[in-house]
Amino acid sequence: MGHGASLLRSLLDATTSAPETFAALAQAPQHEPVLAFYAKRLLAAAGTGASGVSAHAAGGPSSVPMLSERESEILSLLAQAMSNKKIASVLNLSPETVKWHLKNIYAKLGVNGRGKAAARLRDLAAGELVARAA
Repeated sequence: MGHGASLLRSLLDATTSAPETFAALAQAPQHEPVLAFYAKRLLAAAGTGASGVSAHAAGGPSSVPMLSERESEILSLLAQAMSNKKIASVLNLSPETVKWHLKNIYAKLGVNGRGKAAARLRDLAAGELVARAA
């Protein structure tokens, strides 16, 4: 309901324990990818990632530095096999805007399709994990 009403700060400011609650929600296995996405978005607005560390340090939405925050959100949802219509609904955008962002994402990542963009995101995330472990 909060996502549909575009509530971020209202939910975070409702109680001091809100970030911890949303962190637990983001870490729990989800059958609904929109709920997990929204929990991560709430945590980013609170300034923490799903593990309680900053979103940038956790490889959050800005883990692909060449992409804007909106493009990173769209790429994250695309990697969850969502259609353009579903992505548009989740982010309160028009499908044409999503299509425009995807065109820019493909150009920035040097790919030519949804599957390759999702694979590139996985490759970048895996490389980031290896770099952190070293």
